[in-house]
Amino acid sequence: MRLLHTADWHLGKPLEGNSRLTEQQQFLEELTDIIEERQIDVLIIAGDVFDSVNPPAEAEKLFYRYLQRFIGAGCKAVVAIAGNHDQPERMAAAWGLAQELGVFLIGLPNQCEKFRQGMGEDAPVKLLDCGENWLKLRLISSGEDVVFTALPYLSEARLNEVLSASLDDEQEMQANYSARLGELWRQAVAESQDGEAVQIGMGHLYALGGVGSGSERQIQVGGALSVNKEDLPKLDYIALGHLHGMQKVRGGAYPSYYSGSPLGYSFRETKQEKGVLLVDAVKGQNTQVTFLPLTSGYPLTTADFADYNAALAWCENSENHNQWVNISIVMQTPLTGLEIKALRQAHPRLLEIRPVYANESQTIEEKVLLSNLSLTEKFCGFVQAQEGCQPEQELVDLFLSLVEEGEMQEVTE
Repeated sequence: MRLLHTADWHLGKPLEGNSRLTEQQQFLEELTDIIEERQIDVLIIAGDVFDSVNPPAEAEKLFYRYLQRFIGAGCKAVVAIAGNHDQPERMAAAWGLAQELGVFLIGLPNQCEKFRQGMGEDAPVKLLDCGENWLKLRLISSGEDVVFTALPYLSEARLNEVLSASLDDEQEMQANYSARLGELWRQAVAESQDGEAVQIGMGHLYALGGVGSGSERQIQVGGALSVNKEDLPKLDYIALGHLHGMQKVRGGAYPSYYSGSPLGYSFRETKQEKGVLLVDAVKGQNTQVTFLPLTSGYPLTTADFADYNAALAWCENSENHNQWVNISIVMQTPLTGLEIKALRQAHPRLLEIRPVYANESQTIEEKVLLSNLSLTEKFCGFVQAQEGCQPEQELVDLFLSLVEEGEMQEVTE
């Protein structure tokens, strides 16, 4: 059985106020081509389909339009779970119509039993059975069976329980959360056990020890809502979402992977190669996992220049235009409005211009670190330092709009 593991699409997510819907559509088109060329049986989406609980209408149109395209390209089924960015009820609102195509949209835990209500006669898969957190499918063309134990993002509120009697005991909270999630998963595995079917797990969570990229919205206070690898079930494959860099869960004796995001959403991801994971699973044999790099979307890069003229020449070179970029320039005096305007007119995807001034109290390492941070990251860092939490996306968007208005006024003046 051949599966394609993806996650963290974040449809509708802008970059410093710039829409990326065109790039996201390019990714979905590339994904359609992969499904057809690689003869994918099941597409897995391990959470964060959208970037917010109220995504743009165009982002929702893209999602549902391409679900049909995926099935039309030969995919037998699509199984998607909600992540911490998704509004679970909204994402799964069309589950009835989607199920007729062979698409299973799982918004909240304990809701897989709703799929018992039927399957479209023309769907390329047959629903054999399901429980609260699992479903068993048969591929009609090959007769192969696969069981998905699927847990959408589980907040403490969704678990509907107090994880620790002492809210100050983060270690106890983490252990309780991990144990409870593991219990739910093991229960689903036990209920769905089938010696002939391929067993696939799906979760949107932070596995303890995983490496973040800085663009993931924090889902735990410190490490309180992280999951120990020991509490992940032993299955043929576990498809995880949340972390934006592709990685295997360290220390696991069975294949548990994050596929990563298809596009770079933070300048801390500039060195990450984006892609999806091809999973070849045969019951009783070792699962084969292959990374397939993606080519769609513009990469995120940073560039440092010794003076303004060098920066302008680089921005004017059309070969450098197929990327989102932050630049830093060593300056003796502040940039003028006309110089800023010239740089932005020269490069269509220039996001931040960072002047670096000589400062005896600032080390070279500190300058490099600051120059590599985007405006959004600096603002989020400031709010974190002042308030002890990350700002909501609405506040970030408001800040960026005010900055843009200020820059426009400076140019016109």
